[in-house]
Amino acid sequence: MRRFIIAGAVMACTFAVAVYAIADDNTGRIYKVDGNKITWKKTKVDPDTKKAEVVGDEIVSTVAADAVVEKGGKKGVGVAIEGGVKGLTDALTKAGDKGIAATITTASDGGKGNVTKIVTKGGGGKKGGA
Repeated sequence: MRRFIIAGAVMACTFAVAVYAIADDNTGRIYKVDGNKITWKKTKVDPDTKKAEVVGDEIVSTVAADAVVEKGGKKGVGVAIEGGVKGLTDALTKAGDKGIAATITTASDGGKGNVTKIVTKGGGGKKGGA
């Protein structure tokens, strides 16, 4: 019986690691929210200027119904955005054409899979943000 319990625990840990390895964290800017879909572009930090630059084409991703939507806070602790994805609409209105900087976690590579987590960046001080 002990062997079955240990084998089950090992399999659960292996599954958790595999799911985490499949997930893909992307930094980008969200430009549009339409229902449960977001339109965004990836960003890349230029090592010389230390500023993020938008790269590539627009990506339209579907946000999972149980996705976590947070505003990034100090020391990595996020605060849930009221209304989830719909709550991003107000922040997008304030941001205008520049969009909202965010870390977007997708279920598969390249932003093609369902979005499972969105953590917006910025918003500290008097500058505003999400």
